[in-house]
Amino acid sequence: MRRTLTAWKILAVVCMAWLTGLGARADTAVMEDEKYRRAFDEAVDKGLAFLARSQAADGSIGGPATPAITSLAVMAFLARGYSPGLPPYGDTINRGIDHILSIAPPSGLLMGQNGQMYSHNIAALMLSEVSGMVDPGRQARIDEVLPRALRIILAAQDVAKGEGHAGGWRYAPTSGDSDISGAGWALCALRSARNNGAPVPKDVDGISIVPELFRKQQPQHRYLYWEIANQTAVRMGDWKAYRKGNENAAWQLYDLSKDISETTDVAAQHTDVLARMKAFAAEAHRPMPQGEIYDRSLVEKDRNYLDKPIISKPKKKKKGNQT
Repeated sequence: MRRTLTAWKILAVVCMAWLTGLGARADTAVMEDEKYRRAFDEAVDKGLAFLARSQAADGSIGGPATPAITSLAVMAFLARGYSPGLPPYGDTINRGIDHILSIAPPSGLLMGQNGQMYSHNIAALMLSEVSGMVDPGRQARIDEVLPRALRIILAAQDVAKGEGHAGGWRYAPTSGDSDISGAGWALCALRSARNNGAPVPKDVDGISIVPELFRKQQPQHRYLYWEIANQTAVRMGDWKAYRKGNENAAWQLYDLSKDISETTDVAAQHTDVLARMKAFAAEAHRPMPQGEIYDRSLVEKDRNYLDKPIISKPKKKKKGNQT
């Protein structure tokens, strides 16, 4: 119970420190509210002091079993503006980095004792973030470990997966299915590595949202495509085409600028638009090979959890003496 509580404290500090980093890019009106800024900064500083006190002799924070917690803690210090090797937390950061590097096997898999690809992706993200900030000795070690870790992420994406799961990541490097959270951490690691000059392949169809963050002109995709089970959808500007069923099923077309609830099918009135969107769907579709689930017990665990009611009924108090 104590270990679980400590882990939650650490994650809370990480979130607060990360939000502090976001605050540097917030609106001017928010930045000038010194009352709340001081209170927030004080809370973050207390949390970082807690992280430093929680660091074990081996450099881990939150225990050596899961590298993700140590890596998140290191990034919490970075988010507050602290750097490796510089006071007051430079040694704490370095020891956290050293711990991750020390557990890296020759393969580069950073899952720890009982971690999963989540741990690997988060640890790879941390190493990418500190790359270029550390002393030459640590940098040389990062240059050995990080490329291997990135290759594992890329190889895990290429594993044959079932319909609706291709292109993603999950619990293990060989997982035949995917989920959003696992994919999110993997993409963060790859994006960070690309930003830092790592040779991450560029043959992807993503568009950077950095211009949007700085209120500049945001490049747009020609279209967006979704396909899951027997449902297919294409979005082009304000137009959305949708098909449920096999390739012979009829397409529906909606003008979202006038019909955001998608109540009126206008396919018959805009056959030219529908033809273009059907061409996009044909261009984007890829046959999905049958994948292999790495550990079915983990999949069933998630499904069983999701099947539980979100709100449970309150337990009835037992009659009699209460102690």
